[in-house]
Amino acid sequence: MDEHAQRTGVYNPHLILYVSLLSCTSPKALCQEICRQLGDDNWQIGTASDLIQRMRAFVPRAGVEMIIIDEIQELKGRRTDRKDVTNLLKSLLNSGITPLVLVGDETSSDMFEDNIHLANRAGSALELKPLTAASDLGEFKGFCLGLEAEMLRLSLVRHTGLLSTGKGQRTLLEWSGGYIGRVCRIVAQALEHATLRCATAVEKQDLDYAIQNFAIPNNYHSV
Repeated sequence: MDEHAQRTGVYNPHLILYVSLLSCTSPKALCQEICRQLGDDNWQIGTASDLIQRMRAFVPRAGVEMIIIDEIQELKGRRTDRKDVTNLLKSLLNSGITPLVLVGDETSSDMFEDNIHLANRAGSALELKPLTAASDLGEFKGFCLGLEAEMLRLSLVRHTGLLSTGKGQRTLLEWSGGYIGRVCRIVAQALEHATLRCATAVEKQDLDYAIQNFAIPNNYHSV
């Protein structure tokens, strides 16, 4: 988005929209969230059909170039509301109003296998492989440093901690298996523990807590 602003001279906050299906598991809820993000003051008003039409009008008008739909695995199963959301996504893909990026965990492949019509409209799956090769270690370290820098910027911590150390990064690499998403989840649990004890940084005891109480119960594996 910053690069687009530098190129065009105009910053568009709606260039890329992000929607999670954890809270939008009906067509109406999905359209409401998109309309809300686009600044529609009446996003809560109207039927599902009304909202779909408004969304179709607002998206190109706002200059949206991509909508990221996360937690796509939530559409698994045969419940009617799940099917209705899937049909809406197919309709959006058919109309081509803007590219959709469908993001999910490894179980989301089952949903595409069950819904061949959606799969036929989607492009090839991009699998985000774990950062485990020797050539990936620099990128993994950079992510950990960037994650802690963002925590500092948001004042979630006041000092650098274990994420900036080789020991902390090796521990995260081991228990995340090199999956960036798992790193975020482990660190979130460690940060919560650090916050509850009024610590100024995520330290060893916080990471140990997250591993024992989150990573191990969720069957996270070492590389």
